[in-house]
Amino acid sequence: MFKMLILVPFYLLFSCSEGTFPNYIQDEVTTENNSSLLFKGFFKELDASSRGHYLIWIRKKQIYARIIFSKAPKVSRVHQYIHQGDRCPNRSDDENADGKLSFLETVAISGAVIIPLDGDINSQLEGLNWFPGTDKSGKYYYSRSADFKSFLHDLTTGDAQREFLVKLKQSEPLELHRKVILIYKENNNGLWAFACAPLRVGLVP
Repeated sequence: MFKMLILVPFYLLFSCSEGTFPNYIQDEVTTENNSSLLFKGFFKELDASSRGHYLIWIRKKQIYARIIFSKAPKVSRVHQYIHQGDRCPNRSDDENADGKLSFLETVAISGAVIIPLDGDINSQLEGLNWFPGTDKSGKYYYSRSADFKSFLHDLTTGDAQREFLVKLKQSEPLELHRKVILIYKENNNGLWAFACAPLRVGLVP
């Protein structure tokens, strides 16, 4: 069981202040012996000039996640999703040639949503009514944490309650290193993707 947790454990930590994110040292980061697993990287812009990075850290029985954008659409509600696929969409995937990548267009390329990065990462559904928002300069900071066992139980139990969500099968590994994070701006016409990043294992700085 712990092998599966280490293979693709992904639990997200999002809290209001950077001080709540745990301290870490390079020696703690490993993919063996049920120690720690770190995913980190930068987002690639899609249809807007953006600048941000993510960090997801699985350590012992907890999963932590953090996303920081220094440049994103201003004064906007931002949706963040881990998709089940391993490819970020690009502008050639804009099927209706409207200059934007809609949620449906990205799902066609990157797969359904497996983990919403919302107000409660313990559950696919419980936190969907809350997502972070950017300030007047386009900045935002998001962090959450959860018990990994509870997180995985929810992800492998029952049926997905929304058509854009997907559950893991009981014996299916999470394999976060084969997933992508997509960031969307919300407006009256739906969700429009403006940044994407593949989840990649990395060393802490």
